[in-house]
Amino acid sequence: ALQYGTGPRTVTAWVYPTSTSGWKQVIGWGSGTDTASGLAIDPSGRWATFRHNIAGYYSNTNAAVNTWSHVTITHSSSGLEIYINGVLDYSNGQTINVTQSSAYIGASFDNREYWQGRIAQVLFYNKKLSADEIKQNYNATKRRYGM
Repeated sequence: ALQYGTGPRTVTAWVYPTSTSGWKQVIGWGSGTDTASGLAIDPSGRWATFRHNIAGYYSNTNAAVNTWSHVTITHSSSGLEIYINGVLDYSNGQTINVTQSSAYIGASFDNREYWQGRIAQVLFYNKKLSADEIKQNYNATKRRYGM
Protein backbone atom coordinates (compact mmCIF):
# COMPACT_ATOMS: atom_id res chain seq x y z
CA ALA A 1 0.00 0.00 0.00
CA LEU A 2 2.63 2.51 -1.11
CA GLN A 3 1.28 6.07 -1.17
CA TYR A 4 2.27 8.29 -4.09
CA GLY A 5 1.43 11.69 -5.53
CA THR A 6 -0.66 12.55 -8.59
CA GLY A 7 2.16 14.26 -10.52
CA PRO A 8 4.89 12.85 -12.76
CA ARG A 9 6.28 9.44 -11.92
CA THR A 10 8.78 6.82 -12.95
CA VAL A 11 8.52 3.16 -11.99
CA THR A 12 11.36 0.76 -12.68
CA ALA A 13 11.87 -2.88 -11.76
CA TRP A 14 13.80 -6.00 -12.60
CA VAL A 15 11.31 -8.68 -13.59
CA TYR A 16 11.48 -12.37 -14.48
CA PRO A 17 8.17 -13.54 -15.95
CA THR A 18 7.37 -17.24 -15.95
CA SER A 19 4.17 -16.67 -17.97
CA THR A 20 2.98 -14.08 -20.47
CA SER A 21 -0.61 -15.24 -20.96
CA GLY A 22 -3.26 -12.72 -19.92
CA TRP A 23 -2.55 -9.46 -18.12
CA LYS A 24 0.36 -9.82 -15.68
CA GLN A 25 0.93 -6.72 -13.54
CA VAL A 26 4.32 -5.85 -12.17
CA ILE A 27 2.91 -2.88 -10.26
CA GLY A 28 -0.41 -1.09 -10.34
CA TRP A 29 -1.59 2.16 -8.80
CA GLY A 30 -4.81 4.11 -8.63
CA SER A 31 -8.21 3.05 -7.42
CA GLY A 32 -10.81 2.90 -10.17
CA THR A 33 -11.69 1.80 -13.65
CA ASP A 34 -10.62 5.03 -15.35
CA THR A 35 -8.16 6.22 -12.70
CA ALA A 36 -5.75 3.29 -12.38
CA SER A 37 -2.56 2.54 -14.26
CA GLY A 38 0.50 0.39 -13.99
CA LEU A 39 3.28 -1.59 -15.56
CA ALA A 40 2.31 -4.98 -16.98
CA ILE A 41 2.58 -7.58 -19.67
CA ASP A 42 -0.47 -7.40 -21.95
CA PRO A 43 -2.31 -10.48 -23.31
CA SER A 44 -0.19 -10.46 -26.48
CA GLY A 45 3.00 -10.69 -24.39
CA ARG A 46 4.22 -7.09 -24.80
CA TRP A 47 5.29 -4.74 -22.01
CA ALA A 48 2.56 -2.15 -21.42
CA THR A 49 1.30 0.78 -19.43
CA PHE A 50 -2.36 1.69 -19.48
CA ARG A 51 -5.38 3.53 -18.17
CA HIS A 52 -7.38 0.65 -16.71
CA ASN A 53 -10.15 -0.66 -19.01
CA ILE A 54 -9.84 2.36 -21.32
CA ALA A 55 -6.54 2.55 -23.21
CA GLY A 56 -3.34 0.57 -23.35
CA TYR A 57 0.05 1.73 -24.55
CA TYR A 58 2.29 -1.09 -25.62
CA SER A 59 6.01 -1.37 -26.12
CA ASN A 60 7.52 -2.72 -29.30
CA THR A 61 9.11 -5.56 -27.33
CA ASN A 62 7.64 -8.84 -26.15
CA ALA A 63 8.45 -9.99 -22.65
CA ALA A 64 10.85 -12.93 -22.58
CA VAL A 65 9.78 -15.82 -20.37
CA ASN A 66 12.33 -17.04 -17.80
CA THR A 67 14.64 -14.09 -18.50
CA TRP A 68 15.43 -11.05 -16.35
CA SER A 69 14.48 -7.69 -17.89
CA HIS A 70 14.83 -4.16 -16.56
CA VAL A 71 11.55 -2.37 -17.34
CA THR A 72 10.85 1.32 -16.74
CA ILE A 73 7.82 3.49 -17.43
CA THR A 74 7.46 7.23 -17.06
CA HIS A 75 4.23 9.25 -16.90
CA SER A 76 4.29 13.05 -17.03
CA SER A 77 2.51 16.00 -18.60
CA SER A 78 4.66 15.44 -21.72
CA GLY A 79 3.39 11.87 -22.18
CA LEU A 80 4.55 8.38 -21.38
CA GLU A 81 7.61 6.28 -22.14
CA ILE A 82 8.51 2.62 -21.82
CA TYR A 83 12.18 1.60 -21.52
CA ILE A 84 13.40 -1.99 -21.81
CA ASN A 85 16.90 -2.75 -20.49
CA GLY A 86 17.77 0.95 -20.36
CA VAL A 87 16.70 1.75 -23.94
CA LEU A 88 13.61 3.76 -24.95
CA ASP A 89 11.23 1.30 -26.60
CA TYR A 90 8.01 3.31 -26.89
CA SER A 91 6.76 6.84 -26.28
CA ASN A 92 3.75 8.99 -27.06
CA GLY A 93 2.21 12.27 -25.98
CA GLN A 94 -0.72 10.68 -24.14
CA THR A 95 -0.91 11.54 -20.47
CA ILE A 96 -2.19 9.17 -17.83
CA ASN A 97 -3.51 10.88 -14.73
CA VAL A 98 -4.48 8.71 -11.80
CA THR A 99 -6.06 9.36 -8.44
CA GLN A 100 -3.94 9.17 -5.33
CA SER A 101 -4.44 5.82 -3.70
CA SER A 102 -2.37 2.76 -2.92
CA ALA A 103 0.11 1.07 -5.20
CA TYR A 104 0.33 -2.70 -5.44
CA ILE A 105 3.22 -4.92 -6.47
CA GLY A 106 2.34 -8.12 -8.34
CA ALA A 107 -1.37 -7.36 -8.90
CA SER A 108 -3.82 -4.70 -10.03
CA PHE A 109 -5.78 -2.28 -7.83
CA ASP A 110 -8.72 -4.68 -7.82
CA ASN A 111 -6.65 -7.69 -6.72
CA ARG A 112 -6.50 -9.41 -10.12
CA GLU A 113 -4.01 -9.83 -12.95
CA TYR A 114 -1.46 -11.55 -10.73
CA TRP A 115 2.19 -11.55 -11.70
CA GLN A 116 3.76 -14.94 -12.34
CA GLY A 117 7.50 -14.92 -11.80
CA ARG A 118 9.91 -12.77 -9.82
CA ILE A 119 10.04 -9.03 -9.22
CA ALA A 120 13.12 -7.33 -7.79
CA GLN A 121 14.31 -3.80 -7.08
CA VAL A 122 11.08 -1.89 -7.62
CA LEU A 123 11.87 1.82 -7.58
CA PHE A 124 9.07 4.38 -7.59
CA TYR A 125 10.00 8.03 -8.23
CA ASN A 126 7.72 11.05 -7.92
CA LYS A 127 9.39 12.61 -10.97
CA LYS A 128 10.11 11.72 -14.56
CA LEU A 129 13.64 10.32 -14.81
CA SER A 130 15.70 11.30 -17.83
CA ALA A 131 16.86 8.72 -20.37
CA ASP A 132 20.39 9.06 -18.94
CA GLU A 133 19.17 8.38 -15.39
CA ILE A 134 17.24 5.30 -16.55
CA LYS A 135 20.29 3.98 -18.43
CA GLN A 136 22.46 4.63 -15.36
CA ASN A 137 20.05 2.63 -13.13
CA TYR A 138 20.12 -0.24 -15.61
CA ASN A 139 23.92 -0.25 -15.95
CA ALA A 140 24.44 -0.06 -12.17
CA THR A 141 22.46 -3.26 -11.52
CA LYS A 142 22.53 -5.38 -14.69
CA ARG A 143 25.33 -7.72 -13.60
CA ARG A 144 23.21 -8.92 -10.67
CA TYR A 145 20.71 -10.25 -13.21
CA GLY A 146 23.11 -11.82 -15.68
CA MET A 147 23.03 -9.02 -18.21
